[in-house]
Order: sequence, then structure tokens, then C-alpha cells
Amino acid sequence: MNKHNIIPATIPFFDPKKYTGDWYSLASMPLIYEKDCYRSMANYSYDCITGQIKLVNTCIKADGTCYTRSGVGRIPDSESPGKLIIKFTDGLPSGSLEPSVSTIPADPGWSPYWIHWTDYDNYSIVGVPSGEFLWILGRKKQTTADNLFKLATLIKTLGYDLNKINIGKNVMV
Repeated sequence: MNKHNIIPATIPFFDPKKYTGDWYSLASMPLIYEKDCYRSMANYSYDCITGQIKLVNTCIKADGTCYTRSGVGRIPDSESPGKLIIKFTDGLPSGSLEPSVSTIPADPGWSPYWIHWTDYDNYSIVGVPSGEFLWILGRKKQTTADNLFKLATLIKTLGYDLNKINIGKNVMV
């Protein structure tokens, strides 16, 4: 749980087909490997046969190199479709984002990836149950500070610490 002892809510309905495509990181409480990244983006595709969501995360590191992670996601409980779990499958080290959260005990290496809110066309707010990691994603590479402020209001109600959010370089002030 986060500093307010609130487990953030997730959306009650999630359509993985509508979520497919590119999403750009506008602001985040990043993972360790993302801290020196910029121009971060994620691409999601839906495999209708397996029901899995394929993901490819890409960013430019501070030294100018391209960094890519690939993996899969799924909805383990149809009663909570916004509570996805993901697993990186690219061979790079990949522990759980939250080892203390036992989402699927029989499947080690899966991490919670909770969709707190999305309108599918413009923005998405994604995080984890503890409130330690958060991503504000957009369909466009840039957004305005005003739009980010509106999303921050929602993020605060979810219990996230706004002081820990790193604003991306693609926010226009």
C-alpha cells in the first residue's frame, strides 16, 4: 500500500483490443532501469488466440543507446479486468515489480500492472498496488501542463505521492 494506506482502484472494465498501439510516457514514478531514459514508449498488441497482450517498451538512455524490453501481459481474473499482470520474456533480468504482492503464486516472475484509468484514445494511468510505480501514458508524444494537472488530480485520489512523479521532457509548459 502507498503512504495513505490506500490500495489504488482499477477500472471496472478493460478492453485489451482498444488499448493496442503506441503509448508514450508523459510522467512516471519509474522503475530503476527507466530512471535515465527519455522518449519512453510502449507498444501493445493483443493476441486474440491466446488472450495475451504483447508489449514492447523502448526508450533512449542517457548515453544515447536504445533500450528495449519485451514481454506479455494477461488478465488473470475476469472479475477484475483492470488488474493485469505482466512478465518480461526478453531474457533480461526480470523479477517481480513487487515481490511482496502475490498475484499468481503458481507463476513466479509475473508483476502487477494495474490500469487505474484510461479513455483509450488519449491518456492512461497505470500503476501497482503499493503505489511505488506509476506511469501516465499518452497516445501523443506530447501533452500540455494543463492536461497533466487534470490527470494529477485523479492520481492524487488514487493515493499516489505526487512529489515522486518525474515529469517527462515531452510535457509542454
